[in-house]
Amino acid sequence: MAALQVRNPMKGWAWGLFLLVLAAWLQIGGLNALLPFRLDFILLVVVCFGVLRGPREGLIFGLIAGSLEGGLTGSFYFLAFMVAKAVVGFLAGKLRPFLYHHGGGVIMTMVAVSTLLQETLLGLCFISSGLAVGEHLNRYLLPLILIHSLVAPLLFRATRPLLRLKVIRP
Repeated sequence: MAALQVRNPMKGWAWGLFLLVLAAWLQIGGLNALLPFRLDFILLVVVCFGVLRGPREGLIFGLIAGSLEGGLTGSFYFLAFMVAKAVVGFLAGKLRPFLYHHGGGVIMTMVAVSTLLQETLLGLCFISSGLAVGEHLNRYLLPLILIHSLVAPLLFRATRPLLRLKVIRP
């Protein structure tokens, strides 16, 4: 069983925060306005960071990412974004050993489940406030899961060297 060791933890966090700001810029910027569905670049970065750094750091990074997303969108559901991203980051970190042993292809399934989990948590929050979310889930959820699953392996392979992880063989 290969063990993971972080070469320089602060450098990994610096790259992670840089990728988070870049993802927020892409998500809030005009790119999502051009597409027929909303890509959640922040979710993809949270999943990759959680997988690469573990559950505790994934949870902290998810809280930071959720607060950034809630703050930038000016949403009333600030806490819902924080909780959804924190749960996703934590679960991605918990599945880290499984993902490394079975290769990068499993990240597609992890991102699909994370997307479904986040949209379900946000949907429950919206339903409790009286907003209709049925059309959103029916019209956007399946394409969103598919696109996130296709983009995730590319992002995962690109972020792995940036976060300075290496596999140490016993």
